[in-house]
Amino acid sequence: MRQKKLTVLAAICMVTFSLTGTAQTADLPFGMQSPNLNIVFSATSVEKTHEFYGEILGLERIADIPFPDGRSMIRYMGGGTQIKFLYSPNELPGLKGGARAARGIRLLALLLPMERKVSVMSGLKKHGYDTPTFTKGTGFEYGMAFDHDGNQIEVVFIAEGRPESTFDRCQIGLTVGDTEAMNTFMRDIMGYEYAGEEPIGGGVMKYSYTVGNTTLKFWSFGDDLPIHVGSPWDIVGMALVQHLVPDVDAVRKTILERGGKIHTEPFALGTLATIMFVEGPDGILFEFAGPLLDRLKK
Repeated sequence: MRQKKLTVLAAICMVTFSLTGTAQTADLPFGMQSPNLNIVFSATSVEKTHEFYGEILGLERIADIPFPDGRSMIRYMGGGTQIKFLYSPNELPGLKGGARAARGIRLLALLLPMERKVSVMSGLKKHGYDTPTFTKGTGFEYGMAFDHDGNQIEVVFIAEGRPESTFDRCQIGLTVGDTEAMNTFMRDIMGYEYAGEEPIGGGVMKYSYTVGNTTLKFWSFGDDLPIHVGSPWDIVGMALVQHLVPDVDAVRKTILERGGKIHTEPFALGTLATIMFVEGPDGILFEFAGPLLDRLKK
C-alpha cells in the first residue's frame, strides 16, 4: 500500500510544463498585470525561510514590503512568480505532509537549471532536510523537498538548451474534495484556461488549468481529508493564490455575476493596496490585489 501511495504521489507531480515562451498579459483573466500568479505563505521563521528558499534553492530575494502594523512581507522570485511570506506573532495551526495530508493549497513546483542540482542537494543535506529521490524525464528530472514548515516543494531541474523564459513558469498544486466542483469554479467563476486531465494512478485524476505562465493543477483523494485553508493570519503554510489586477472592485462585480463567493470584501492594506479574497471549493482562498481604491482612501 505504501508503494502504491508513493507511486500516485510521484504521478501527481509529473511535469507537464509547456516549455515555450512567456505568456502575454492581454490573454489573462481580470486584466491581470502580471503573466504569473503569486503564492502567499504564512511561515514561522524568517531565518529558516531564507535558509531554504534563499540559500538552498538559490531564489532571488527582492525588496520586502512593509506593512502598516510594522511587520514586513518577505519575497522571493520563483522564475516569474513572487513567493511571499508573512509571519504572525501568534502561534497558528500547521499541517505537514504535503498533497496527500489535507485539502488546500498543498504544493509549489519550481523550475531550476540542472547545474544548480548539486548545490541544492548539498544545501539540503547540510541543513538537515530530507533529500529528494528524483524521477527523470526527457530533459528534466524532479523530486520532492519539504521546507521548515513542512510545505511540499516540487524541485524540477531542467537540462541545458531550454530558452530562459522556461524558468518563468511554475505550478501550484491543490488537493480538493470534489474535482467537479473545482473544475466548475476554475472554468466558470475564475475563467482560467483548461489545460487537460490525466490519470495519475490509484483511480485519481489530475486536472490542469493555465493562467499565463502558471499552471494550477488539482486532484482529490476523497472528501474525508482534513481541510487546511485560511488567510496567512489563520494558518501556517500555503494560504493564498494571488492575482495582481488593476481594479479589485471590477473583479468583485465579475465574480458575483458569475455566481462566485466573496470571502473577504475589498479592504485597504494601509495606503499600499486594495485586497480581496474569493472563496473556492473546500474554502481555498484566491486573493486579488490592486491599487488602493478611492473609496477606501482615508
